[in-house]
Amino acid sequence: MDLIADGADREPAAVRSVTATYHSEAEVAPARDLARGFLRHLVVEDGLTVSGPDTDIVSLVVTELVTNARKYAHGPHTLTLQITGRLLAVTVQDTNTELPTTLPVDPARAGGHGLEIVRAVSKDLTARREPEGKTVTARIELARPPPPSAIRRPPTPTPPATEAPETAAHTDDAACPPRTENCEIPALVPRQAAFDAPQDPT
Repeated sequence: MDLIADGADREPAAVRSVTATYHSEAEVAPARDLARGFLRHLVVEDGLTVSGPDTDIVSLVVTELVTNARKYAHGPHTLTLQITGRLLAVTVQDTNTELPTTLPVDPARAGGHGLEIVRAVSKDLTARREPEGKTVTARIELARPPPPSAIRRPPTPTPPATEAPETAAHTDDAACPPRTENCEIPALVPRQAAFDAPQDPT
C-alpha cells in the first residue's frame, strides 16, 4: 500500500530525523515500526509521497542493519533515520569496532546475504569506525511519483451495441383478414369448368 499525501507531492522543507536506542536483546519489530511511523509522518506532515515498494525497502534495510547489530555487537545500538530531499539515510551505530564485510556473491551459500541485499537496494552503503564502535549507513533514494499527465487512466468502457429487434418477413397479406378466433373464411368461387357447354354464337 502506498503512503500518498493529499495534494501535490513535495519534498520536506527541512532535514528531519528520528532516533531510537535499543538493547542487544531487543526485538527488530520496534525498529521497523519506528521506520514506518517516520515515513507516515513525512506523508502527513510534509506532504511527501512514499510508494509501497520504497516502504518495503526501508523496512528491509532497517531489519538487516539492526539484526547485524544485535548479532555481532555487545551492548546497545542506535537507529537513526534522516531524510534530506528524497534521500533517506538509515544509520545504525553499535559498540563493535569491527567493520562489516560483504562476501562475494554466491547463490549457493546459506546465510550471509544481508549486506548484499542492503547494498543492492540502496544508493550506497558505508561503514565508519568510531572510538567506541562503528556506524553503518545505507542511503535510499525514494522514487518520485509520476506526473499526473503520465498516469495512464483506464479507457471509458464502451456500452455494448444493442441489436435491432427482429422484424417479421414482409408478405403481401393485405387481402387476408387478420386471424382471430371468430374469423370467417370467405367462400371460394369455383372456376368455370372446362367442359361447360359453349354459348350459341347467334
